[in-house]
Amino acid sequence: MEEQGDFLRTILSFKCLGIDTANQRDLICILRKYKNFHFENTSDIFYFIRNQFAHSMISKREIDDAWSAGGKYIDKIIKEEIKVLVWGSSTYPKLLLRLKNPPSLLLVKGNAKFDLPTIAIVGTRTASSWGREVASRLAGMASSSGFAVVSGLAVGIDSAAHLGAVETKGITWAILPSSFDNLYPQENMTLANKIVERGGALISEYLPGTKSEADYFIQRDRIQAGLSLAVLVIETEKDGGTWHTISFAKEVGAPLFVTLTEETLDKKINNSLQTSEHRLGVKKLIKEGAEKISSDSNFSEILKYIIKNNVAT
Repeated sequence: MEEQGDFLRTILSFKCLGIDTANQRDLICILRKYKNFHFENTSDIFYFIRNQFAHSMISKREIDDAWSAGGKYIDKIIKEEIKVLVWGSSTYPKLLLRLKNPPSLLLVKGNAKFDLPTIAIVGTRTASSWGREVASRLAGMASSSGFAVVSGLAVGIDSAAHLGAVETKGITWAILPSSFDNLYPQENMTLANKIVERGGALISEYLPGTKSEADYFIQRDRIQAGLSLAVLVIETEKDGGTWHTISFAKEVGAPLFVTLTEETLDKKINNSLQTSEHRLGVKKLIKEGAEKISSDSNFSEILKYIIKNNVAT
């Protein structure tokens, strides 16, 4: 693990208490000011939190339960060889610091080399066969060019992007809206295992035992965008969930790209796709100024541009 002992256990306890992410980061900052600090017992933590948050209504019993849970989480993390990256540490991904509300910690299962160039490839769950094929092909091209392909493990475009990277023996990171032991969606368990086996990673901000909830998908999308130098949207509706990732991409200054069927990306495309629900969101993005990818060679040049200019940093 990246952090050890009482420091990590205290941070996990904060998270168990339901302290919001911004306040978790504040507490981490305060803890880092104390060198070789050690809490003798849970009463120390209780009074520490009381001192930092005078309005805190957290009871001593809740502190005791959280401290106990923190110890159990550490045991599970060690057993399952999960890496814990704490905000403010040297190994915490610098790209995430562009977010207004970066996660206080990341749990990583597998191998996430955060010095790699990254591109998120995202889109609708109800993808067309054309969308899945293009997502897979472009993800393969990106991973073959040294990129880590970032996506959310959802069915549809996400799954196709992950598969495209895996099948070209490239690196892909799946960002989860749940803990690893409650992986969502369950139907992608085999794909998740392949991602780790092939040198990629599963990434989550949720402690073991956490099931997905509606808001967690939005928070997952912020990490997707935050970890990416650029975001490529394959297909999306005008009001689909992909727009959360698009919004966070704008927040961190990651350029947006879209696939353009009207030109040469796939000359065999039939005209009916141009007016489908899946393309309406893409057309909206084009009107907003997203850059259009019209061919494989065009995409190759964009990948070179992203590496050369490190466009989002």
